[in-house]
Amino acid sequence: MIQEYVVKTRGSGEALQYFSEQTHMMSSVAVQYISGVSAQSFIQAFTLTQTVFNVQIASPDVTAHYGCVIIPDAPGAVHDLSASKELANIINYAMDQKKPICAIGMGVAALSCVKDQTAKKWRFSNYSMTATSVYELARMPYFGSVPIIPEDYIKDNGAKYTNSEPDEVHIVLDRQLVTGQNTASTYMAIQTFILLVNQRLKKLPT
Repeated sequence: MIQEYVVKTRGSGEALQYFSEQTHMMSSVAVQYISGVSAQSFIQAFTLTQTVFNVQIASPDVTAHYGCVIIPDAPGAVHDLSASKELANIINYAMDQKKPICAIGMGVAALSCVKDQTAKKWRFSNYSMTATSVYELARMPYFGSVPIIPEDYIKDNGAKYTNSEPDEVHIVLDRQLVTGQNTASTYMAIQTFILLVNQRLKKLPT
């Protein structure tokens, strides 16, 4: 069975571990204390994927054992995952092996950790994608403290950014990468991601 990363961000480890082990219990109470991940985005991502995949916490030591990567809408991603060498190794491996990747909302900021060491540029520089828009981010109380504004980072590093109206559903599929603009886009992004993973599985040798 294909396995999947749910990437751990600041303050989210305990709740993510709970859901990876207690797959028969979907209690919203457990995720109300997540500081690094949008609870709604995580619940939707987990609910949709756990019926199809074996969901596990990301472990940088066993990247070859996983079939795809998901980063839910995670405000904390701009602080820790955006500079994570471990996540960079995971994403680089996934890209080299053309394994599907999905990032949603502020979780897209985590992709900034991935650099092409040969070309000395961002590995997603020629991709089309979306993420939390500047307008959506400006409404958040933590706006003044974020080190990375996803929309600006995408535009400044050679990728193509698109967005819809604030809080509306908007996703972008480019090759093996699925991105969603915000928490509202989680359901559609994950559904598209599942179709992408299934399509890849059909192409693998039996």
